[in-house]
Amino acid sequence: MNKFKQSILKIARDSGEAFQTFPAVMICAVAFALVTMVRIQLEWPQQEPYNFLFNCLHWAFALGAIVSLALITAAQSRINTKKAFLYANIAGLAAVAAFLGRMRAVEHRLDARAGLGQRAVHPGVQRIELAHRHFTQLFA
Repeated sequence: MNKFKQSILKIARDSGEAFQTFPAVMICAVAFALVTMVRIQLEWPQQEPYNFLFNCLHWAFALGAIVSLALITAAQSRINTKKAFLYANIAGLAAVAAFLGRMRAVEHRLDARAGLGQRAVHPGVQRIELAHRHFTQLFA
C-alpha cells in the first residue's frame, strides 16, 4: 500500500509542476476533458441540439492547447522572462476566444441559410439520421 500511496503522491506533484510550467495548456486540457465528460453523459437526443457547440468547444480547446504549448515553449527557450511567459499564456487563451468567436459567426451564417432560425444540417448528417431511423425501425 505504501508504494501505491507514493505513486499517487508523485502523480499529484508532477501534475502540479505541469500546471506551473504550462498553465494555459492545462486549462485547455481540463476544459476539453470536461466537455468530453458532459458529452459522454448525455444521450444522443439530448446532445444533438448542442452538437455544434460541443464540436466547437473541442476544436477551440485543442487549438488553444497546441498554440499555448508552442508559444510557451518558444518563450521559455528563446526569451526566458516572466513577461514573455505571461504573454504566451494569454495569447494561447486568446486563440481559444478568437476561434469560438469565429465559430459563432459561422453558426449565424448556417442559421441564416436554413432560414427562420432552423439549423442547417449537413447532408451527411441527414443520411446518418435516416439510416439510424431505418435501423431502429428494422430491429424494433
